[in-house]
Amino acid sequence: MVLDSKQTTLAYRCPHCGAGVMSVVGLFSLSADMLKLKCDCGHSEMTVVYSKDGKILIQYAIGKKDTYFKIPEGVTSIEKDAFWYCNSLVSIDIPAGVTTIGDGAFYACSSLTSINIPNSVTSIGSSAFSACSSLTSINIPNSVTSIG
Repeated sequence: MVLDSKQTTLAYRCPHCGAGVMSVVGLFSLSADMLKLKCDCGHSEMTVVYSKDGKILIQYAIGKKDTYFKIPEGVTSIEKDAFWYCNSLVSIDIPAGVTTIGDGAFYACSSLTSINIPNSVTSIGSSAFSACSSLTSINIPNSVTSIG
């Protein structure tokens, strides 16, 4: 994924000490294994990348072993390929307020069996759930007006 000039500052909150950590990255192709932001407390490395204002979930760390993830309140958009090949995730909770799920957002999340899509979602991108081999059904709310 390539970040545009509006999204060049990455930020996360350290779960250990609560400090905010930010870095200006400029324009380049971003992947979770290329970028490591470490908190000054030494206890935490970034695992999820959000836009500076916290409204866009840009990237969930590939290789993270958690089986459940709850997207925080305030996120309005899940970026293209955000959860690409996150094979350990079994369940993801999307909060009310998310309006857009990007292309390939959950591509090849092969263990994913459960996902809650709230009524606030209006757009689901192309191949958003492709290759999610354990996801046997999904309820798409009536609020969705665009798929693919």
